[in-house]
Amino acid sequence: MLAVLFYWRDVTLEHRRQIKHIAIFLSLSVLFRRHFIYEVRAFSIAILFYNILIFTPELRNNFRQAWPRLKTLFWRVGCIAFWFALFTFIVLIKALLINYRVLYASFEMSSIDNFLYYGRAYGWLLWGLAFLGLSWGCFERSLFQPKLRFMALFGMLSVLQWIFFAKQVSVQYTTHFLPFVILGVVLFGWIVWLKRRLPLQIILLGLQSFLLLLNVAIGLDFFGKMKLPIQAIFAKSEPPLFREDYRAVADLVDYLRHLSNSDKQFYIASSSYTLNYSTIAVAEQQRFGKPIVPIARTTNIDSRDFYPLNSLLKSHYVVVANPFQYHVAPQEQKLVKGVVEMFDRKVAIAQDFAPLPQKFQLEQEVTVQIYERIRPTSLETIFATLALMQKQTSRLPGQEPYWLDIKSEQPSDIVKDPLLGIVQVLRLQITNQTPASLLYFGKIPDKVKVTGLLSISKCPASTAPISLNLSTLDRNGEVLSQKTKIYPNSQLTPFEIMISGQNAAFLKFNLRVNSKMKL
Repeated sequence: MLAVLFYWRDVTLEHRRQIKHIAIFLSLSVLFRRHFIYEVRAFSIAILFYNILIFTPELRNNFRQAWPRLKTLFWRVGCIAFWFALFTFIVLIKALLINYRVLYASFEMSSIDNFLYYGRAYGWLLWGLAFLGLSWGCFERSLFQPKLRFMALFGMLSVLQWIFFAKQVSVQYTTHFLPFVILGVVLFGWIVWLKRRLPLQIILLGLQSFLLLLNVAIGLDFFGKMKLPIQAIFAKSEPPLFREDYRAVADLVDYLRHLSNSDKQFYIASSSYTLNYSTIAVAEQQRFGKPIVPIARTTNIDSRDFYPLNSLLKSHYVVVANPFQYHVAPQEQKLVKGVVEMFDRKVAIAQDFAPLPQKFQLEQEVTVQIYERIRPTSLETIFATLALMQKQTSRLPGQEPYWLDIKSEQPSDIVKDPLLGIVQVLRLQITNQTPASLLYFGKIPDKVKVTGLLSISKCPASTAPISLNLSTLDRNGEVLSQKTKIYPNSQLTPFEIMISGQNAAFLKFNLRVNSKMKL
């Protein structure tokens, strides 16, 4: 809104400082929250459209005189874009290199669902008052018509682009429409006040005030479970977050702490407001202060996250909630559902776990069962589990690194930088007695070149060399070809291995060294 206020000073952007101020405030909004870049786009398009509408009569009457002025305006808008790009360089680079539309596709909803959600968020009554106020203000001579018409255009573009392009719903996104709703409602009351028709004026202002207060009361759930006949036109009730199973959650956390060991991770196969990994972490912190239950990286959203196989391989316990728990559309959380189904059917990696006798009953009739690992997972089971997960969802998870740690018994993390595409293997424990083994299951070209950098976290006194072995496997895990290289032991060791990838379904990368290190 600060950018709008500076633009209102002169809609033709004659002042140079005005351009920089607008760019600065637009940049700050995006740096504060990335999704405000949608408002920056709507604001920029609104400036262009609004000034084209202003200059259209002049272009018809005197093209030679009006066209240079319009070109100058476009140049000034371009200057705003330049300064904005300069201030938000990192954000724009990420936006260009990372396809956020694909990454967050699981959160998208239909245009109708978006329209209904945001309509109910403020209440159809409030939207109606805002629309009447802005529409009335655009034609009221006693008000600043040019500025109000710009705001009406800006608001219309914001609503349209969010419904038909962004297509995401959440409480924080309602802030995109807040300035237009407030302005429209205030305008309605202000114009009524200016009309000076005393009896009708008092009735309308009194009715507006009453309805606004009622809208706030309903939105804050003032009436509780009591439903009003006309409640559908008011804001959606948002009662305080409350659950009736605090004792059961506390018992679950106590039990997990009893099982907990610093080297034994827990995987939470649940993703709803009733139970998710954050529920366990926050409940433990609230009860005991310092958390000791190590929770593995958890998959929640198909388009954004990763296959949960690596986390399951490193987990000693798996917490499963039945029925399947989700917080977006269930078809967008197939990877979460897949883990639950594997343990229900006792197939694939679930065969390496056994259920513990203790069960916990949470609200919404959710039953929680904990499974304990009884044996390491074999390579054949890894292949079967991976194939099952790939079959469950046709969409490749957005942050899948394609690498699995299949040997180390210690917890490790394999993460992919979405910006640079670099894969990091963190906390990978490697010694001469316990080598590490990584499995690659992505697309394999005919000529394979694996490059990387070994970073030793604890440098040993000895200078034993580092042995790297790269082999290609078929779909049954049989070795097709392999190559070994020896590198000197140093804190930073760049490496490069080339091998033929013909007919290969997987790559296996073995590391052996007399030190603890991370890749």
